Order: sequence, then C-alpha cells, then structure tokens
Amino acid sequence: MELTEDEKALYDELIVQIAACFPKSGAWGTVWKENQGRKNRFDFKNCVTGHESMSDFEAGCSVLQDVEASVPINFDGSPNADKKAWSGCFRILFDAEELRRHLAHDLPPSAPPMDEAITAFLGLTTNYDSYPIPTQRAPFTVPEGFELTFACLERCGYVEPTGHQVKWTEKMQPHMRALYHWDEDGRSKVEL
Repeated sequence: MELTEDEKALYDELIVQIAACFPKSGAWGTVWKENQGRKNRFDFKNCVTGHESMSDFEAGCSVLQDVEASVPINFDGSPNADKKAWSGCFRILFDAEELRRHLAHDLPPSAPPMDEAITAFLGLTTNYDSYPIPTQRAPFTVPEGFELTFACLERCGYVEPTGHQVKWTEKMQPHMRALYHWDEDGRSKVEL
C-alpha cells in the first residue's frame, strides 16, 4: 500500500485510536478482569477484547489483526493456534507507544486499505455513547483526546477548520454513508 507521509501518519493514528476503543468498550474489553484498573484509554497492552458479532467491533478487531497488532485467542484466554480461523476474542499486543513504533516500520502485506481503517475508526467512535465523535455536517469542536487524529484528518483533507472548530469534507461522505450517518444526498441524519 502506497501512502504519502501525511496519509501514513493518519493511518497509524487511526490504528492507535481503534485499539484505544476496546478497553472502554461494551464488548469483551470490560468483561475480562485483566482489563480492569487501566490508567487510561491508551493503556491497552494485553487487553482482551472481542466483538460479540457487532459489525463495528468486528471491523476494528479485523483491522488490528491485519496490521499484526492483535492475536486471536480462545474465550478462556488461551492462544488460538489457528491465527487464520475466525475468532470472537483477541489480545492486543502493544500499548499506544509500542503500537506507534510497530506501525512506523513497513506495514504488513495484510494491512487493510486506508478506507477500511477510516470506516472502522468511525464505526467505533460515532456509533456508541462512550465516544464523542460527531457525525453532523455543521462545524464541531474536536473532542478531547482526538486532537492528533483530527490534525491528521485535516492534513489529508477529511476535515477542514472553521474558526476554532472543524467540519467534515466531502471526502468523508463514503465513510459516513457506509455507516448510515449520512443519507444518499450527503445530508447528516442527525440534522434532518
């Protein structure tokens, strides 16, 4: 996958944010004892997570596995010997800084395309009450903890600044439509 320097920075940031969604999520991340007591949402090394067959969490798990940031495990926490077999449970291998270093090298051939990473990120950060990413077309304030993400999104043309706020550009339309946040005419469903 060929990415510009700005696109690579965005890609890496999206992967870190996807991993950061799981310890706080309603999926397996909050069920497993070993996930309790984490310092913050970026303290996700060894987090055990799963997707409970919820498509947004499945997409996030798939992206993390495809960039070799997680491994499938059995429901009892033991390693899944068949790394290619379907699994509903995963262990994240890195904390945020280790994941950034892991991604700094060449991406594995299995790494998903940018569009898949963007849609997985948006699915996890816009569809659940735990995360505050707005989906409206009107300008909004960048949520706390997502400043770097939105700086990368801006450099790649997915958001544009409007004073002290940002708004989504047309480049984000396919992703917002895929998640049913915007209709076929590009109108935000929360603003209709």
